[in-house]
Amino acid sequence: MLPSSQPMEIQVWPVERLVFYARNPRKNDSAVDRMCSSIREFGFKIPVLARSDGEVVDGHLRLKAARKLGITEVPVAAAELTERICYGLELDPKYVDVIVQRWQQLTGKKAKLAADGRTFEEISQERQKEADESGVAAGR
Repeated sequence: MLPSSQPMEIQVWPVERLVFYARNPRKNDSAVDRMCSSIREFGFKIPVLARSDGEVVDGHLRLKAARKLGITEVPVAAAELTERICYGLELDPKYVDVIVQRWQQLTGKKAKLAADGRTFEEISQERQKEADESGVAAGR
């Protein structure tokens, strides 16, 4: 059981109430169109995780896609409204890359993104291309 007296509540909020976390390390604008396609096909399935003040903790890409699609309200899990404290954890993508590479070596399997089937190698190449175009080191 989660350490709270109340269950997690999913609410519907207007998108203008939500504010992107300024230090979000993900640079994923190139994935917005794919997310739009997914939302069109399957609907908005995973709520945005936000603080009660509207700051997005998880779900930036889903929110970008919703705004692009003209969706005015999205499902939100606001942690503090159910007596929970919401923390964000930032992982350096390079660290995550090492974990994925080790998993592939140990299992002999190829890591794939569940959302669209892209392999780890394809995603790495996309990130490198974006980094080259922006002049920023890949994984940052």
